[in-house]
Amino acid sequence: MYFIIAAATLFCTLLVNILFGARLQTAFGIWGIAMLELLYALIALLGGCAMVIAAKKTRQPGVDCIEIFSFRPPRIRHLFGGALLIGATYFASALYTNILYAFFPTLVESTAEALRKSFYAQNMPTVIAVMALLPAVCEELVFRGITQYALDRHGSARAAVLFTGLIFGLFHLDPVRIPIAVMTGVALSYALWRSRSIAIPMLMHFLNNASSAVLSSLADTIRMDEQTAETLAQIPERWLYLISAGETTVLVLICLSAGLALLEPDILASLKRHKITAVILGGTVLLLGVGYYLTAVLL
Repeated sequence: MYFIIAAATLFCTLLVNILFGARLQTAFGIWGIAMLELLYALIALLGGCAMVIAAKKTRQPGVDCIEIFSFRPPRIRHLFGGALLIGATYFASALYTNILYAFFPTLVESTAEALRKSFYAQNMPTVIAVMALLPAVCEELVFRGITQYALDRHGSARAAVLFTGLIFGLFHLDPVRIPIAVMTGVALSYALWRSRSIAIPMLMHFLNNASSAVLSSLADTIRMDEQTAETLAQIPERWLYLISAGETTVLVLICLSAGLALLEPDILASLKRHKITAVILGGTVLLLGVGYYLTAVLL
């Protein structure tokens, strides 16, 4: 029953995105995006109400909006853990984007240009509110609230994390952003699973989007001074790429390790149980770093 309600909620959200997303943005600009996000939240709240009514009819105790949406106060260490984990996914996404740019520069540039237009549409406080705060609240109600709750009740918690992250990525309907969104979605779902508070993935979602908005706005204003430019020009290009790839890879590994340590109830016991997962995660990060370096130097 919960799965059916969640599926209906997702279908309505996707339908609204497809039918009204582009139209609202074209007609109202950044305010059209705000309207779309509020529609997502309304659909999620209606789905939550449907779950509560269904639980009462079937006499299942403990099912209320607090339980469905995980409206619980966050713990301080989970807040820091979530911030570090989203930092890891953010920098890992940067490595992936640079690799993709080497093969499909036009595709990546068109996506980046579309995002810049959204970020530059209004002043920075408005952009942060519409492009970071609203998605962090409204989209999390749909995915980490309704979707993950239903999947968790119908299967294992780990499967719910993976499938919710996958659905979140596919929802973005952009070939460039889907892999990044899946990576981010899994991190957000994992943080909810460990913290049991939707405030953690909301914070992570906000930090991710706000960082993109701020860095995009600063990209055209930051200029390298002549002395620094001359110094860098004397260093072989391959060494610059090696330093960049190495620094970013190490940063991802540090943020990932520290974030998981703060989110996991017992990080050492978890590592013993999930050695293969730890190796896969570490190996994937290293492959991204090596891939970035090789594509930058060879292509």
